[in-house]
Amino acid sequence: MEILTDTDDYPYPTLAVRIHITLANDTVFTFRHVSGFKSSLVETWCLDTLDLEIWDVQSHQLENVRYQVVDAEQSNRLNFYCHSFESNLAEAT
Repeated sequence: MEILTDTDDYPYPTLAVRIHITLANDTVFTFRHVSGFKSSLVETWCLDTLDLEIWDVQSHQLENVRYQVVDAEQSNRLNFYCHSFESNLAEAT
């Protein structure tokens, strides 16, 4: 997992999170305009498995938020909101 400053899509720097999942297809997710980032860093970064869920929360009408990202096993290990995400498997959403 990598936490970085994203200056690509917004007029001011925002937080971005990149998660690299090492599987047969070697997936990389990049979440942009991240807010409310909560993580038990040691646990989350050293996990052998991460059951990542991405929920559409647009109906909650949170400003600049479209998705909530959680670890489905234990949401206290990883939980944050983001405006958009992309992966090397599909186009940006």
